[in-house]
Amino acid sequence: PRGDMITFVNLRDGSNNLCLAFPDYPDSVRQITFFEPGTQVYVPRWSPDGERIIFDYTTGSNRDIAIYHLASGTIQPLLSAKWDERNPVFRGDSTIYYTDDRSGVFNIYKYDLSTQANGRVTNVLGGAFQAE
Repeated sequence: PRGDMITFVNLRDGSNNLCLAFPDYPDSVRQITFFEPGTQVYVPRWSPDGERIIFDYTTGSNRDIAIYHLASGTIQPLLSAKWDERNPVFRGDSTIYYTDDRSGVFNIYKYDLSTQANGRVTNVLGGAFQAE
């Protein structure tokens, strides 16, 4: 959001990891996560303040959601269940929207980072996949 960094997913040695690129330094790339082999990372998205990156990942058959904190370099697991949680996006500093298939059909859910309140937003028979 500040324009000084780009986050992306890099595949190397069978694992995806988050990386940062710096537009002012075209040859400068920094890997910021170091997942075990076989882990796949998807759709990194910045928080509005540019201090966090939310993403989904899998180490098996279901996707989970986590947040990477730039200041500390730590990963905060956020949503992990026996169903898929995927495609997270920030809306403001403390709300995320994402999709999951707990009912057997993907729909959009809202999660409040401050209160941990979690609830379904859509109930679409054919499924809803992107909250953007």
